[in-house]
Amino acid sequence: MLVGQLNKFELWNEQAWLAKENEWLNNDDNDGFEELTTLSF
Repeated sequence: MLVGQLNKFELWNEQAWLAKENEWLNNDDNDGFEELTTLSF
């Protein structure tokens, strides 16, 4: 799996990526999210 932003890319094993993605999605750590509500674009 090719993952990246702008000019930086990483190659990931698909199974490793999916395992890490599930870990991120199931994490209840919400520290700092309140600060994101004050951002304007």
